[in-house]
Amino acid sequence: MVRQKKTTGRPSNSHKKKGGGGLILVVAVLVLVMFMGFLFASYKTPNTEHRSFSDIVSEIIPKGMNSDKSLQADVKSEEKAPSSKDNVNESLEKKQQKAQTAKDKATDKNTVIPSSHSGLSGRIAVVVDDCGYDLGPVETLTSLPIDMAFSIIPFKANSSAALKLIIKNGQLPMLHLPMEPMDASEASENRMVTVAMTKEEAQKFTEEAIDSLPGIKGVNNHQGSKATSNTATMEAVLEVLRSRGLFFVDSRTIASSVAYKVARQLDISTGRNSLFLDNSSNVASIKKQIWAAANIANKYGSVIVICHARPATAQAWVEIYKEVQKAGITFVPVTDLLT
Repeated sequence: MVRQKKTTGRPSNSHKKKGGGGLILVVAVLVLVMFMGFLFASYKTPNTEHRSFSDIVSEIIPKGMNSDKSLQADVKSEEKAPSSKDNVNESLEKKQQKAQTAKDKATDKNTVIPSSHSGLSGRIAVVVDDCGYDLGPVETLTSLPIDMAFSIIPFKANSSAALKLIIKNGQLPMLHLPMEPMDASEASENRMVTVAMTKEEAQKFTEEAIDSLPGIKGVNNHQGSKATSNTATMEAVLEVLRSRGLFFVDSRTIASSVAYKVARQLDISTGRNSLFLDNSSNVASIKKQIWAAANIANKYGSVIVICHARPATAQAWVEIYKEVQKAGITFVPVTDLLT
């Protein structure tokens, strides 16, 4: 009897070798297929002589693999690019800047600020209007060591206090007489000289206003574009001033004013405003106007100008008066420039 050989559950070495050889064959076939694929892609793509192996691989690998990098690039681009709202805001800002630049250039044409701030000459008489409202600017301006005249609105809560400050600080007090403007809706005062008044009514109001501020030396008109354009009205007012020995300065709130002409005819000491310094509340703009006044004084020898008792105006004068003096300009009382 032939004895059968025992077997175990473990595969023989010959089986291992067969299995290992098969795996190697499969890997070799896959490598060959991939290599043929690379060659085929290279062959089918134009300009292959300029393409690298990495370029070929990047076409074979799915594009989705680079999606994260593409998204990051888009986010950065979005952050840098202005939105439509930003474009609108930027456009508005540019328009505003252009408008401001044009305004500044227009102002600069009429305002020659000397680069050295020297070599000027001439006299400036400053009249500060609207005293009687805010006392702060009046106190600041009357304390400056330059001559100014201060014109007080009558019948206000601070009218008498303003008068005391002006006299205390050795400045020249005036009456800022309310008069009728062309547009009645623009009148800032309830009581004023109007063209509808009789001569007696106009004179009575003028006398009452003068008496409310004892010690004033002269008068100028507050508003009054309509009243100062009316000869009869101005004759009535100026006759009172002549009887009181007061001078008159025409504020020239309108080109058609006859006030200066009538005052000269009545032989009253008179003068007229040539420039308003503070139509703007911007300190820099007020300074430009002050230099404009300096240049007028330099050209013609003297000038009367008007500003107002306002905070920005007071600040502008505090910052600039020494510089204007150093430029060669002399500040004088308005009485020095009357005719």
